[in-house]
Amino acid sequence: MNISKKLPFMLAFCISTLFAAVEQNTQNQLVEAPAKTKIGSSAAASFIYWTPRVDGLTYAQTGRNSLETISNQNISNLLDLPQGKDLSVNWQWEPGFKVDLGWEFRNQWRINLEYTWLYSKAKDSKSTVDGIFPNIDAFPLDIVAVTGEVNRAKASWDLHYQLLHLELGREYHYTSALKFRTCFGATITYQKQNYSMLYVIPPFNISLGSGSSLSSSQQVTFNTSDQQKVFGSGLRLAFYPTWHITSWFGFQGTVGISYLWMYYELMRKDSLGANLAVQGENIGVKAKLANIKTNVRAMKLFFNASLGIFFETPDINDQFRFNLFLGWETHIWINQTLQINLGDQLSRYDLTMQGLTARLRLDF
Repeated sequence: MNISKKLPFMLAFCISTLFAAVEQNTQNQLVEAPAKTKIGSSAAASFIYWTPRVDGLTYAQTGRNSLETISNQNISNLLDLPQGKDLSVNWQWEPGFKVDLGWEFRNQWRINLEYTWLYSKAKDSKSTVDGIFPNIDAFPLDIVAVTGEVNRAKASWDLHYQLLHLELGREYHYTSALKFRTCFGATITYQKQNYSMLYVIPPFNISLGSGSSLSSSQQVTFNTSDQQKVFGSGLRLAFYPTWHITSWFGFQGTVGISYLWMYYELMRKDSLGANLAVQGENIGVKAKLANIKTNVRAMKLFFNASLGIFFETPDINDQFRFNLFLGWETHIWINQTLQINLGDQLSRYDLTMQGLTARLRLDF
């Protein structure tokens, strides 16, 4: 059986086993929780400064010779081919925010609701007389075979990211300094990605045989645009350890995993613009080469983790206190980004993001 079909049952089994084991050993291994106070709810706001990335997403390469280039060069030039590289957008650091609401209702049990928002964009461009080899998943290579090399390429990408966690968990105290909270619950997400690539072929004049020719007095442009909208929901399991070095300072961390059902709406549009001349007669070309839409349903894994330091005030009038957290956080989506590929199955990429998180929490 496919592991993706077994994973929801494995997660449910792990959750039930974990809570059963902890409950069974609570009286023998855990210290008594602190005396109950009037403080039972919390509200927090976080400033995040993260860098999202789509691993392996490139739009062109340099350092390659096309057949047309080889036919126009001598052997010595081919042996001296300079080293090229894969070209991708320049990933940026972007600000965002998180909000969190919590409520402790009975015997250290707690409900938490956390929302994350982030918008990011990135772009890059490359121009060279040595030629650029386009992304073969995006560019129809027969265009290059007829007209020659691409000498300019650029790409742009953006992400709208929203994430919601709803968790139910209990806090356990191993010692007066070390405690942890185990949670299970649900994850909901809505994400949107736009990715576009533009390739430019310089003016050309070539012979097609039998006295016919094809030429362009202006550059030829090819543009491809991919859009992904995705909604997902699923189960979540999380672990939150806290270690007090002093009464007001310590370390906090997070380890979480979610298994989500994802619904994708994928779109791709390709277009070509040129001012061509066949045997000297001008024929302007502005055509749509592809207009595709497809829906995909899939199961995906999501991991998140964080680690940082916190500063906490004593209880004020036994009614409220403040907690300031500064740390590093990462989100990992396995094979989350999908793109329509004209020549093969869907292209798949991991979506990752990481960066600084500063959170101010009020307990009341």
